[in-house]
Amino acid sequence: MWKTVKLGDICTATQGVQILKSKQNESETFGYRRYLYISDFKHDKNLKYVEDVHPKKLVTADDIIVSNTGSQGEVYKGIEGILSNNLFKVTFDKELVDSGFLFMFLKSSLFVDFQNERTRGSTQPHMGHKNFLATPFSYPPLAEQQRIVAKLDAAFEEIDKAIATVKNSLNNAKGLINSTLGQIFLVEKENWNNTTLNDVCTVARGSSPRPIKEYFTEENGVNWIKIGDTQQDGKYVSSTKQRITEEGAKKSKFVNVGDFILTNSMSYGRPYIMAIDGCIHDGWFVLRLNGDIDAEYFYYLLSSPLVQNQFTQLAAGAVVKNISGDLVKRTKLSIPPKDRQIEIRTRIVNIERHIEHLCSIANKKISNYETLKSAILRQELKGETA
Repeated sequence: MWKTVKLGDICTATQGVQILKSKQNESETFGYRRYLYISDFKHDKNLKYVEDVHPKKLVTADDIIVSNTGSQGEVYKGIEGILSNNLFKVTFDKELVDSGFLFMFLKSSLFVDFQNERTRGSTQPHMGHKNFLATPFSYPPLAEQQRIVAKLDAAFEEIDKAIATVKNSLNNAKGLINSTLGQIFLVEKENWNNTTLNDVCTVARGSSPRPIKEYFTEENGVNWIKIGDTQQDGKYVSSTKQRITEEGAKKSKFVNVGDFILTNSMSYGRPYIMAIDGCIHDGWFVLRLNGDIDAEYFYYLLSSPLVQNQFTQLAAGAVVKNISGDLVKRTKLSIPPKDRQIEIRTRIVNIERHIEHLCSIANKKISNYETLKSAILRQELKGETA
């Protein structure tokens, strides 16, 4: 028979601490532990280590961690360190509740819906101890909890395999563009005009007015283009989140509709076509074609392995990966006659449309699978009460 209680009846939630002074270290040293932010759970880069605090603030691999602000409802386990103050460490009576059963409940819509109802309308939702501990929680005897967890693990493993298959098929489809371009270049490029980037366009680096924050404006300013204004698989820049003043624009690099911009650091070598006018900072190059080259062919050429591999080699060895303008200008290009450029561009555009269709189907399948997982989880954990 299932029992229904409040989470506060069977567990406690200990909030983390705010550490203002910390020690940066590449590996854990004696007397220091990793300071856990939500982002660290997914990206083990630039980890922060801090002096040990009270044992209650420490988490072990057996503890359950719940985010209580912003992305509340995210749940983790199998992590060790010191909690930041936007996380709870959940401890519970293991003679009553199985760790896997509670973990799945905290990931379920039963828990998330209750918290969302309590924080509805808040600009910065904050779960808080009171809401967490007040959450209704139903559970059967321990052996039945373990049976349910095993059943859910098996079901989710099969669903995750299906999702992985869909994603793998989608990735293979996306690779079709590069393989098509590679095949065309391999067969034909020796008969084309083999030249350099500097010979077909002008290359200039962006610049920033400093301090940049003094030039931001909410009024009718000039578009300020950042990498966050682009989409991972996008081709065009069509809007910006920020604008700068006319004075700031005079101290930056103005780009026009139809210009190409190219990232030159971190995610270097990623091209975009401008669909709006605006200004770029020094993390971008602007490329302006000076010959009779089809713009979309040029975009696909810059995106192709033929060019991207050269960018990678140009940036090799740098501590912070970036490429200089002088090196970019030496990039080797293959330019066919204009009519062949248009044929290649048309072929790639047709492939892109096919991939977009496949993406739509794949994303719908993945969404359906995730919905199925949520429904199974809710149904199995809802239980029956006396």
